[in-house]
Amino acid sequence: MENSQLIKEFNPIGEWLIFGMGYSEISLIACEEMIRSAVDGKIKKDFLYIPTIYNIKHAMEIFEKLILLIIDDKDCLGKNDWTHDISGLFIKLENKIDFEKMERHYAKKSGVYYLTEVDAMKKTIAECYDLVEKYYHLLFLVEKIGPDFLIEDKKNTAFRYPENILLIKPKYLKVLEKIKIEDIEEIKKDVAKLIKFWDIGLDIGSYLYDDGYKEKSNKKSNKK
Repeated sequence: MENSQLIKEFNPIGEWLIFGMGYSEISLIACEEMIRSAVDGKIKKDFLYIPTIYNIKHAMEIFEKLILLIIDDKDCLGKNDWTHDISGLFIKLENKIDFEKMERHYAKKSGVYYLTEVDAMKKTIAECYDLVEKYYHLLFLVEKIGPDFLIEDKKNTAFRYPENILLIKPKYLKVLEKIKIEDIEEIKKDVAKLIKFWDIGLDIGSYLYDDGYKEKSNKKSNKK
């Protein structure tokens, strides 16, 4: 199924796409503005850096939920603990994709061209996973945060169990002082990758929709 046809049949995808691409594009614009404003080593980051990181993470969440919604998995909009967990959502999405089955499907359909497309999808999923984990764990900020954070243990869970519900609060102003233009350029490259993921993400959603989910969705509609 072509993506344009998918959007036509599954109308809400257009709205989710606008939101997701919007958060992605505004992040790119913010990065470019911070880089342009670099004068004498100073960057206009105080008002732009923090919301840019949030927008990137939220764009990832919408990217994952969009594909899950295409295949009628509305659990991702529920009130369970992983609703905003971009790592958990990605694993849930990844588990829906059977690349071997996809290769067999496309080999019968159109041969080499589509098998190349499947290879591109595999690569995108692997790269997307790395990017999601980077922002889920804020790996690029670990060194920047360093000792500049506070821990609050309101439920006294530290050292009670291997897992806890500590509240960790970075000292944002201290962290912002350590952000350099190279750091902005790094996240700009990440946003550019994220924007490229959207097309292949829709291809994957389109395949999953055709691969039985469309039929399940139609059965649900007929029951109503």
